[in-house]
Amino acid sequence: MTSLTTTYREISKLLPAAQTACRLLFQESFKAGIKNIFITETYRSQERQKYLCE
Repeated sequence: MTSLTTTYREISKLLPAAQTACRLLFQESFKAGIKNIFITETYRSQERQKYLCE
């Protein structure tokens, strides 16, 4: 079971297509001069989502 308060940010944990999309987002953002972009969460269980909505 995962912790309700733990945030998972590893891009490597995403499906390959999602990993590619994230990397492309970073590349295009950097090209546009946006340097402060990051992924806040790559996996969120239903239990964690409920916890965050309370």
